[in-house]
Amino acid sequence: MLGRIAVSPTGVTDKCRTPEDVAKRFQVLDAIWGDVSNRGSLPSRKDLEPTNFREVGGVLMHLGPGGEPIFSGAGCHRFAMALMMDRPFPAQLGVVHVSALANLRDYRAVD
Repeated sequence: MLGRIAVSPTGVTDKCRTPEDVAKRFQVLDAIWGDVSNRGSLPSRKDLEPTNFREVGGVLMHLGPGGEPIFSGAGCHRFAMALMMDRPFPAQLGVVHVSALANLRDYRAVD
């Protein structure tokens, strides 16, 4: 992380500038992981922030040709936690390939 900050044109990566910022960020991520582990699943963004709409700020997934999910790169930490739990997770839907439209129902869950 410090290496990425050092080569960043802005001197900032993941809102961190200093070793202290990095340590605080890792403490926050550890706390989030503790919460997710205790819940047994990844909470929706709306569970965490009641005004959140459509998982904005969460895991962003696209559907490629044939309907395969493609991780966009947004929501890396939440995505990693969901993968470690090996459970379905809430995601914001991004681009959907026209051939994947028939697969949308497979990815939608009813609360």
